[in-house]
Amino acid sequence: MLALKLREKVGPELGLLTGLGLGAAFMYLADPHRGRRRRAQVRDKTMWAMNHAGRAIDRSLRDLANRAQGLLTQTIANALPEVLPDEVLHARVQSRLGRLVSHPGAIEVSVREGRVTLRGDVLENEARRLICGLRCMRGVRGVDDYLNIHGEAGSVPGLQGQRTVRCPDFELLRPRWAPATRAVVGAGGLGLMLAGGYRRGLAGGVMGAMGTVMLMRSITNVGPLEGWGLDRRCRGITVQKTAIINAPVERVFELLVNPEKLPRVMEHIQEVKKVDDRHYHWTMRGPAGTTLSWDTEVTEIVPNELLAWRSEPGTMKNAGVLQFEPTGNGGTRVHIRMSYVPPGGFVGETIAELLDADPKHLLDEDMARFKTLVERGKTRVRRRVVKVEELED
Repeated sequence: MLALKLREKVGPELGLLTGLGLGAAFMYLADPHRGRRRRAQVRDKTMWAMNHAGRAIDRSLRDLANRAQGLLTQTIANALPEVLPDEVLHARVQSRLGRLVSHPGAIEVSVREGRVTLRGDVLENEARRLICGLRCMRGVRGVDDYLNIHGEAGSVPGLQGQRTVRCPDFELLRPRWAPATRAVVGAGGLGLMLAGGYRRGLAGGVMGAMGTVMLMRSITNVGPLEGWGLDRRCRGITVQKTAIINAPVERVFELLVNPEKLPRVMEHIQEVKKVDDRHYHWTMRGPAGTTLSWDTEVTEIVPNELLAWRSEPGTMKNAGVLQFEPTGNGGTRVHIRMSYVPPGGFVGETIAELLDADPKHLLDEDMARFKTLVERGKTRVRRRVVKVEELED
């Protein structure tokens, strides 16, 4: 019955959008050149998503059960008075001071028959939080305040040094959510989406948009700024790959140590310009005909062992390291570890993955092409044959 009502509300627009979506999906998966690979990727990612969803549901249920049990226990404990020995209460107060003030060592605590007496020095902006925090503790019957309050540290010995007290923040404002929070917000978002599709109109559109945002936030567990690549504190995405090349380590290192020659063999790198001995300007072909540019600095070079770099401030954030290791039979093991913040954040990375233009796929293709070039002496790049001698010039 609900499905029939929903169909009546939505009308032919849903059928049109569904048809367009199915057509686009068919064209994407039936591509004569990359369709087979894309179908395999869809199959693998579907299996991964199902396994990941099962583990996520299990974690969410356990987290919800633990939180419910803790809330019940805390409610019962708050309803019943508790009498603690003075030495136990003293130890609890001492441990609590570090979460209430920045200089707990400047405060002397004494406890007698449940009453807490405070002496010493405290900053003015922390005094109220200290008193209120101790009065709310179980077992505390009262707080006697004999503290010396100071507007700033000045020359007071006990208040020297910098330390920030981390106040508990609202969980929904944290960059990462707990499993229970993700489950509750995701369920609420799904409910809003269904309700918005049923109501239609402006109210339905707003509800649907809010539900979509809530559902995507709970699935990805990525904050809105980080999701769009606007959070400067974001660590980004890390990509790792190991390739074994049947060539001496000296030869492999020599071919990879000069970035200016990489566009000849790496199809997705358009140009690398040398600024000086350690600085380079990179230009890469992005998805859908776009172009990405950034500047890098070579931070460390150990001949035949290691090559490390990082991006310059103000350009696309990325860093990485190439490690070279002899395999013992005349070959070389090349390990690549690269971290980057994609343009557009999580959204941009998702679009790039759909177009097979994310750095992981590009790195796989370029390293396979480089391996062929070194081992066989030639490879095909941009529909032409490139010989290894071109990199040795």
